[in-house]
Amino acid sequence: MVSVKALVLLAAGAAAMFEGGSAVRELAAGSFDRVVERSSQPTFVKFYAPWCGHCQSLAPEYERAAERTRGVARFYAVNCDEESNRGLCARFGVQGFPTLKAFGEK
Repeated sequence: MVSVKALVLLAAGAAAMFEGGSAVRELAAGSFDRVVERSSQPTFVKFYAPWCGHCQSLAPEYERAAERTRGVARFYAVNCDEESNRGLCARFGVQGFPTLKAFGEK
C-alpha cells in the first residue's frame, strides 16, 4: 500500500520545483548557454530531480539565497529528469542530486 506521504512527494515532484514568482528561474537546455554562460553576474545552477528528497529540502534555502542576492547574483534550476535536459546534465557531470554549480563573472 502506498502511503499518503509518498503520494504527496510524487505529486510535488511532478511540478516545477520553483514556480512563477520565485527568485530562482527554471532553465532548459536550449537556453542554458545564452542565459548562464553569457551572464555578466555570478550565476548558480542547481541540477535536480523533482522526486529527490535532498533537492526538496534544499529548495527553501536556495530560494532564500536567491532572494537575498537579487541583483548581485543569478540563481537557476535545471530539472535533470526532463528528457530534453539530460544531455545538459551529462555535459556538466551531474551524477547525483542535487548538484550545485557556480559560474563566474566574465
